[in-house]
Amino acid sequence: MLRGAVAVACALAVLAQAALFAPQSPVLKLTPSNFAKEVLEIEKPAMVAFTAPWCGHCKNLAPQYQRVASELDGVVRLAYVDCDERGSEQLCAKYGVRGFPTLKLFPATKKRLPRDYNGERSAQAITEYVVSALPAEAVRRLDPGKVPKFLAQDPDSPKVLLVSPKSKSSPMYRSLALDFRGRVPFGYLYAVKEEAFQAARDALSVTIDIHHVPALFIVSGPPGALRLNRYRGSMRYKEADAAQRIGEQLGGDAEANKEEQRKAAAKHAATKRQMEAIRRATAQAKLRSNSGAAEREPVSSDMLMDKLQELIGDKWGTSLATLAIEAREIAEKTLRENPAKALQATEESEQYLVRGITNDLQAIEDQLKAGADEEGYPLSKDMEESMQKHHEMLTGMLQTLNLRIEGRKNKKTDAQVAEELLAHYDL
Repeated sequence: MLRGAVAVACALAVLAQAALFAPQSPVLKLTPSNFAKEVLEIEKPAMVAFTAPWCGHCKNLAPQYQRVASELDGVVRLAYVDCDERGSEQLCAKYGVRGFPTLKLFPATKKRLPRDYNGERSAQAITEYVVSALPAEAVRRLDPGKVPKFLAQDPDSPKVLLVSPKSKSSPMYRSLALDFRGRVPFGYLYAVKEEAFQAARDALSVTIDIHHVPALFIVSGPPGALRLNRYRGSMRYKEADAAQRIGEQLGGDAEANKEEQRKAAAKHAATKRQMEAIRRATAQAKLRSNSGAAEREPVSSDMLMDKLQELIGDKWGTSLATLAIEAREIAEKTLRENPAKALQATEESEQYLVRGITNDLQAIEDQLKAGADEEGYPLSKDMEESMQKHHEMLTGMLQTLNLRIEGRKNKKTDAQVAEELLAHYDL
């Protein structure tokens, strides 16, 4: 983990040329060849950002947009088009793009006619907008007396029933219903009164009351011989994770499963190629250092953004990417005021990164100590293990940045600092 940390931390110092979104980002890159398949032919709403890599407003939007995509990955589709890329100009012209960024929502309707998003460009505002586009009619709202009829339909096929004290079904549940639209009916029973709980008890033969909701059931079989599978995973920590696990219990069609396997294999191959590139670049850096040549960083900015997602995880990767962009802006401001202050710009941006990573480390430590996430929900064993890995990675990055800063204070050359980093992590 620490070896990965040194590569990522070194690359943070040269983020000025980073792409808006990494290849492994949950924000999907669109081109003329995949636009119809990924936006027009899916069941879910899709938000598309039409961007240009040189656009300052696009750079400001990117971390907010990335945060939404990370939180709602699998619930709604968030994608972007690089309008400067060859072949994509006509696509942007087709949808009337006249400035950057332009955000358009393609709703979950038959015609998929886009509508412009003109709201605030904050993660919260965009999240609220795209979530509101999930059609409520995808889920059948049930009165207590209609639960038996809902469960009795098509005995050989599964049905999904959510019993919840909330008056409206969650975005995750509506999104999942869209995934299985036309194949699996999704029902929703609003339960705060005894009448609703009694209906659930009678229909499902389970113990359920206000202390046992929300509760989600996957049901099949004829009345009197129901086969019941109660979903017991968390529906709170990250909705996309819950949607994936529930979908696995329902079982997707064979083509969908093959597609997921193909994507997983492609991601593994891409990661392997990137790690090979890092190893080759590190070896070259050692040779340059030994020969007295000017030292260069062994990781590109594009690879950094990719590894933030691969090595850190969506939540902390997004936080780190935001920090890096803000640090870059600090450096750019100093250089605009006085181009001769390159060293000062570097020091200010790295100090900003150190403070931000330190704060993230403290947040992880506090949550691990409390045994709960920032919203107060208990941490599962998997979540604790993941956060511990994040902590180890961020610690490695912090150590690397501090070594760079300390090296400059001691008047060491870039080559000497790089050699110390390589020796420190035995690379």
